[in-house]
Amino acid sequence: MANTLKLGAGKWATGKDTVLSFNDENGNFKPLPFSFSRASSATVVNQSGLIETVGSGEPRIDFLGNTKGALLLEPQRTNYVLYSETEGIIGGSNGWSGDSDNTITQNYGTTPFTGSELKSTRIQFTGSSKEFRNNISSVTITPTASIWIKGSVGRTIKFGSNSNEGIFTLNGEWQKLVQTGSSLSTNRLTINTYSSTTARDIEIFAPQLEQGSYATSYIPTSGSAVTRVADACNNGANEQVINSTEGVLYAEISAFDNISRISLSDGSSSNRVSFRIDANSIDFQYRIGGIYSYRVDVDIDTSNTNKIAMSFNNGVFVGYLNGVAIGSPISGASLGQGVLDRLNFNDGNSPDSFEGKAKDVRVYNTALTDAELIALTSN
Repeated sequence: MANTLKLGAGKWATGKDTVLSFNDENGNFKPLPFSFSRASSATVVNQSGLIETVGSGEPRIDFLGNTKGALLLEPQRTNYVLYSETEGIIGGSNGWSGDSDNTITQNYGTTPFTGSELKSTRIQFTGSSKEFRNNISSVTITPTASIWIKGSVGRTIKFGSNSNEGIFTLNGEWQKLVQTGSSLSTNRLTINTYSSTTARDIEIFAPQLEQGSYATSYIPTSGSAVTRVADACNNGANEQVINSTEGVLYAEISAFDNISRISLSDGSSSNRVSFRIDANSIDFQYRIGGIYSYRVDVDIDTSNTNKIAMSFNNGVFVGYLNGVAIGSPISGASLGQGVLDRLNFNDGNSPDSFEGKAKDVRVYNTALTDAELIALTSN
């Protein structure tokens, strides 16, 4: 078998406006750069487990819960909390307020953020039914609230937005709390000791309120709402490493709650080998002139990491998911040689950009055996 393109699997090389994949057949290293874009800075969890900021156009390799890293591709989002840094988190000003007997201490302790100058805010509640909040009244959104918080092991805290709050148990370390709510015209991010919760002394960092059904990476603010622009990664590979009539597209990914794709294509959405991913399913697709030769949809939680592969061999198609074949091989029409010439994190043209974490993406220019496909996609 010829693995003609490798991206990730613990081997990452990035630069301004590029992510590097490679072909190392016969020990001869050939770089295969992807074009990358994001017209804003962004944050990511680095190999040391700290949050760091990277500049505009710099790809993000995220190591949160993953020692080998994953290419992080996120949609555009805005943090509506006007002051998320410790210098702006003051009781009674900058949108922050709460019970007058709370004690708020700025620049208190170290945070999970790169840079010792970035400190936490300490909140000391005097008892039950006490609150600290950030008021946001100028935007109608379906909010997802998130915050990094540290408190005593086993203590509980209530956190969320408006009446959309959850009770969380603290673990003694920095942890990210996330709570999603319903559409509201007047929003506020809240931390409180209602509902018999037991935390009285906590540290907080990086509060965020954004439009969407899930939380994304931290967007720092200091006086106004800030928008992080979407990531895009496309135009990798070429016709020399992609075989249009025979091969395998493989990916180890976790996805966010939006429709997205990874595809081999000719730059259009009409001719492609692709994975279509949404929150609850993965659709394996082989398309010629806008008509599907092969299409099989499998229900699965795509927020978890899944290993997926599609093999195509002169009109015979089969998909594999986490070590299991998706039904029996299916026959259909096949693309001609030289049609597919790029790997994109979208549908082949531009819609449905992939949103999630890509740990490992590969292209093989020959079909693999059943045993090889099982081994490739097994956890």
